[in-house]
Amino acid sequence: MNPFRRVIRWGLVAAAVVAIGGWALQRMRIGATDADAVRRIETELRGRVARSTDTLGQLAARVAAQRETIRAVPRDTAAASRQFDSLDASLSDEVSVRTGSSV
Repeated sequence: MNPFRRVIRWGLVAAAVVAIGGWALQRMRIGATDADAVRRIETELRGRVARSTDTLGQLAARVAAQRETIRAVPRDTAAASRQFDSLDASLSDEVSVRTGSSV
């Protein structure tokens, strides 16, 4: 048997295995139909929005709990600095990216 043909044959077999594996992986991760994919994406997005909403609510509650510091801000620059430091500390990089919040 010609070695060139053997290499071509094994190359075609390998390409077929990769193609079938990719198709199966896509089907498992995304879904068998477009409707399955849309349903999966919608569920994932709703979860992300819910987590972001919860995080923003927690941040707002922390800020609201510091009413006295907020009231002192116009008269006391140290209080303003503490307020901004507190807000900045409560925003991790992940929260900032996920919610679009920054200080």
